[in-house]
Order: sequence, then structure tokens, then C-alpha cells
Amino acid sequence: NFLLYSHHYLMRLKQHISGKACYMIPSIISQSELRLALELQVPILGADPQVAFSFQSKSGNKRIFSAAEVNFPPSATDLFDKASILQNLAQLIVDYPNIQKWLLKIDNEFSGRGLAYLDVNRLKCLHPQEKEKLLRKLESERKVKNFKKVMKERVFFELDEHGHKKIKIVSHQIYPSYSEYMQKFKECGGVVEAVPTNIISSPVVNIFIEPDGNIQFLSAQEQIFGEQFVVVGAQFPQEAVPTQALHDAALSIGTVCYTKKILGYVSVEFVSHLVKGDLHISGVDIKLHLKTSSLIHNLFQIIMKGKSNMKSGVYFANPSVIKNGERSLAIPNTKSTNSKTLDLNLNLPVQYQRCYIYSGLIVHPNLKMCRHGPFFKSCRKNGISFDLHKKTGTIFHLVDILVKGMIGAICIGNTFLESCTCLSNVIDFIWKELNNSDHGFYEIDISETNFQTISNASKKLLKHYANVADRKSVV
Repeated sequence: NFLLYSHHYLMRLKQHISGKACYMIPSIISQSELRLALELQVPILGADPQVAFSFQSKSGNKRIFSAAEVNFPPSATDLFDKASILQNLAQLIVDYPNIQKWLLKIDNEFSGRGLAYLDVNRLKCLHPQEKEKLLRKLESERKVKNFKKVMKERVFFELDEHGHKKIKIVSHQIYPSYSEYMQKFKECGGVVEAVPTNIISSPVVNIFIEPDGNIQFLSAQEQIFGEQFVVVGAQFPQEAVPTQALHDAALSIGTVCYTKKILGYVSVEFVSHLVKGDLHISGVDIKLHLKTSSLIHNLFQIIMKGKSNMKSGVYFANPSVIKNGERSLAIPNTKSTNSKTLDLNLNLPVQYQRCYIYSGLIVHPNLKMCRHGPFFKSCRKNGISFDLHKKTGTIFHLVDILVKGMIGAICIGNTFLESCTCLSNVIDFIWKELNNSDHGFYEIDISETNFQTISNASKKLLKHYANVADRKSVV
């Protein structure tokens, strides 16, 4: 929007792209992006806004999953009023008694802002004693076949009367009260969706749909969660699900997207979970634009110029970019119709393996007080750096300048333990900088920062991979 109102910068941008082949890669396409594209006379790589509006909503996601024949959790879509929300939720709870948690998602929200959840253990009418009492009553009246119907009525009544106590809102800063959340839900619509039991991981697959219909599989990352259901960062490669399974599901979704005239970058979020001991994957969300985590992987790929082994999921940097004294090897230039970064049989020495952890954007008002020069000088003094020869270490993700009050870190290592240790050091360093009295920092409200959330997620990851390393050393 700001660019459209600046004649000076519009002219500079026109001069910069004059005579060059270029196109726009927007985030979510709106009328502003269309106006800018017309002003610059360049094409947009993405879906038409009306098409995107139909399918990038939570309800629209389910239609794509269904058309692609990709599994997704039990759900009810296109809900707009409180009665239909609670009636459908009650019906789903009765139909799927093994599901312990249910999510409410507002159609047009993002980054976990429109989430609320219900733990069915909080419903009094579902306690075993209450269910037994109801069953005995219906048996005495010879109406056992009405058990589900009566249970649904009881669940609905309890949700209607006490929903404000039972349903927990994730983003209280956005929706301070249950009534405000429900009002927004009614205005925009949304879905009710099961949270699968026995969740193992939450991979996200990034694909690129070319204008001719060719689909590139770019990466499969594992999402890092902070608070309830809110993603803060990502790690690569994901290890829980066979890459081939994610590859096939994502390409099926990409094919459906192309038939809907959706082009460009698409990210598909899954959960992997156990069903009777077998690993299953279910689609939970689709983003019809270039996500930050996908962009981070593009940067990683530019630096490493490597490939992943399709079978193991292990990523190998191109030996030609690593200067550590070993004899240089060349990664075979294998061709793939659907991917430029996957190889079925790629296998190189361990020293060429690379992985990364992306912290997500750390938001803290006191970062505005830091200055580039002193900040990066302090980084070097504290050993926070990137080794240009070994291609390991820390790369900072700057949003414009530090004055924006946010910064991210991509920590690259040979193993996840190395990457976690690196991230932990970065977070400790940033915390010290934020508490440096020389900068003249001021007290802030806890709602203004996500630092503690990301710090906790980092500590949890470090503990996990330290335990994994200990178990391997014992073996």
C-alpha cells in the first residue's frame, strides 16, 4: 500500500526493472498487489485473488485435500453461526469418542491467531460416571438406540451454557474474550477440526507450481511449536515421515491446485500420527503463498547447492562449496521430473551432511535500541558467526533493519545437536544484549515479545537432541 502512494519510489522501481524479465511474488494477493502489478506492468506469480480467497481459507483447504484424495482429520467446514458451530462440534465429539482435543479455526486468520481448542475431558457430561448413568437410564426406558442422540444434546447444551469456560482461545491479545472470538468466527466463518491422537510430528512441505504445470518439490521441514498449536520456527530435514510419502501427497495437492489455476509457491502442513501402531499423515493446512520458512530454505539451498536422499531424507551439501581440506567430490547431476533437490540414492560422507534450525522471528521492542555495527561486532566477540569454508554456523534473518524490533537466526550444523547448541548460544547472546544497561533499554509488557516462547522451544529441542545423542553413544 505504501509503495502505491510514493511516486518517487514507484519511478525508481520502474527504472530498476526497465528492460529486465521480472515478475512479482506476493504474499497473500489482494487488490493492492494487482494495482501495483498494473502500475509496474509486470505479471504476478500466484493465484487470482478470487480463486485464492476460495481455497486459502481453512474451509477451502479441506476442499483441496478432498479433491487430491489426501487424508485430513475429521472436521466440519463453512460454519458461520454459533449454533451450527456447537452443533457440529457436539456431533463430531460423539462420533469420534477417541479424539481428546478439537480445534476451532477462523477461516481468514493466520499464524495461529484464529485458533481455539476444546479438551473433551473438561466436559462433565462425558465423564465415565455420567455416561454410565445415562446408559442405565436409557436401558430402563428401552431407548438405548437413542444414546448417541441424547449424548449429542447433552454435549451441545454444556457447550452452549459453559462454552466460555470450556473452550480456550490461543491468542488472547487478538481475542480477549470468548464472545469476541465467536463474533469474529460468525463474521468470517471457519471450521471445527480434530486434533489426531498420538501425534509424532508436524512436517510442512514446500512446493513450486510452474506456469506450465510442472511441480517442484522444494523441501520438507519440521515445524517448531511454541505455545499451544502456534508455530514459531522450522527445522530441516524432517525425520519422522518417509520423504516419499510427503512427496507423493504434496504433488497430488499441487496437481489439484494447478487445475484451480493456482500457481507459484504453495506450502502444505501435515501431522503424522499413529493409528493402531501404523504411521499415518493427515493434511491440516495449505498456504497459497511463499512462507518465510520456505524462503529460509531457498537461502539454505543457495548456500549449500546440495540435494536430499529421497529414501533417508538426509541432506548433503555439495562438496564443491565446502573447503575443509578433503578431496572435492561432485554431486551427480541426476534429473527428476518433479524435483531439483531430491535424489533417490544420494549418499556422501557424513562430513557433507547439513541440517538447520530456524528460530522464527524473535520480536522484542528493545531490539530497536541495538545498532548494526556494535551488534555484529559483539557477535564476533562472542563466537556467533558463520564459517564460510565449512558452511556451518549462524546466519541472521534481518527484517529491513534492527529498528523494526525483530530478528531471526538460521543455525546450520552437521547434526541437529550442533544446530540446537548454536541456536541456544544465539538466544543467550541476544538475551544478554537485550539486558545490556548501556543501551538504555526500558521495561516492556510481556505481550510485546515472543522471546520467552522461542527460548523455551529452543531449550526443549536442545534437551531432545542431547538425549538422542546420549542414547546413540550408549548403543
